[in-house]
Amino acid sequence: MSTGDSLIGKGEKNSVPEQPLTKLYMPLIPKDFLERPRLGERLEAALYQKLIIITAPPGYGKTTFVSQALRKSQRPIAWLSLDKSDNNLVRFWTSFILALRSMKPGLGESALSKLQSKNFAIESILIALVNEITETAPKIVIILDDYHNINGKAIHDSLAFFMKYFPDQSCLIILSQVDPPLSLDKLYCPVKIKRNDLQFTSEDTHLFLRDIMGFTLSKDQLDTIHIYSEGWVAGLKMVAAAMQGHSDVTGFISALKETKKDIMEYLIREVLSHEAQPVRRFLLETSILDRLNESLCNAVTDKKDSQKILEMLVSKNLFLQPLDDEGKWFRYHHLFKDSLYKQLESNQPDTLPVLHSRASQWFESHGMVENAIDHALETQEFERSAKLIQSVAHSLLEQDKLDKLYDWLTRLPEELIVNNLWICMVSIVIFNAARQKGKKEAFTQNISLLNDSLEILAKEFPFSASAFGLMTYIKSTEAYN
Repeated sequence: MSTGDSLIGKGEKNSVPEQPLTKLYMPLIPKDFLERPRLGERLEAALYQKLIIITAPPGYGKTTFVSQALRKSQRPIAWLSLDKSDNNLVRFWTSFILALRSMKPGLGESALSKLQSKNFAIESILIALVNEITETAPKIVIILDDYHNINGKAIHDSLAFFMKYFPDQSCLIILSQVDPPLSLDKLYCPVKIKRNDLQFTSEDTHLFLRDIMGFTLSKDQLDTIHIYSEGWVAGLKMVAAAMQGHSDVTGFISALKETKKDIMEYLIREVLSHEAQPVRRFLLETSILDRLNESLCNAVTDKKDSQKILEMLVSKNLFLQPLDDEGKWFRYHHLFKDSLYKQLESNQPDTLPVLHSRASQWFESHGMVENAIDHALETQEFERSAKLIQSVAHSLLEQDKLDKLYDWLTRLPEELIVNNLWICMVSIVIFNAARQKGKKEAFTQNISLLNDSLEILAKEFPFSASAFGLMTYIKSTEAYN
């Protein structure tokens, strides 16, 4: 997948919203994966149920476990990794259908088209989608990863409705940090796999350190590490990564018992202390990114050797997960990324605006405007952020992504909103819609006409932006009465 092929659609009018292809890939298996047959057999047997819910805190290997177990399955697989941008009814089901289409091209074409229309009935769309699945892919397995990012009640309710009619021979697997708030009383009793099922046993810890990582340790040392890590897979892997750089392993294990510091930050410091300075710098600077590739990392770090470092990090199992078969897109483990970012924020706060600005410029040049806006706001490039928001606001309104626009606009300085005619108008529309979501449709329909006539109005009527904003506010309020 080339850099320019990273999106499905660009968010134009009546088109499929911006989507990274990597969200639709089943994650690859890391080299340090420990296969646990009993757990895999349990999931395989559960695939004959309609719903499987797997919940555990970060770092317990939910995603890796499921992706490894399903690679042996002969059934069609559709994978969707959810993020906060999917926390919108249209976006969620668009992403859902795109995941289905990655498994079976053309599936859900009618439903996808209806979702892009201004008026749709979600129940009828979902019934049509279920019917199509039943006719063309009745034994499909659908995985919704990171479902904890979804907090919209409308999405939870619609998914429960979908599951009510989902074919019995199909299976939906939900991976989440917490139990999803679905109306399960209307569904078949789901199979549940939780933290206690996923955490490493003492035997797993011994096998991982001895057979996978190649350490020669005494039973007492292995037991100490197991007690310390408490079966937490991410913690155990971080211990192993830190031990690789130590000549005095016995001393390192003893230090684990004594440290009172935050375990992840402590272990990351241990890992970084044994890496070369260019690698440490790369890890810290790219921690601002949710997904990484060579071109993006080169832009952020202002270097030209990113692919070499990325491949080296993968080979050393340093919490970098490939996202495609070509080895071009990656992501850090969330805990690793967050801890790196904390260190960057604490030790090099002056570099953050520069890094975010570089990332924003890269995303804009590659057509990923929403990402560009997020990074521009982080670096407080408010004038540029406003211009970028203006370029996508019409499209996002049509996609019903009011929450996204609301979040961006609340981060802009008040004086910029007041003195920018277009942003002032959009802010009024969005803020009104946010207060009265039940009647937002009128605003969404009228924004197109307002947008088209804005330049003419600004030239014909010599009043300030604030005056125009006040008039728009009055008009919009009248529309509700």
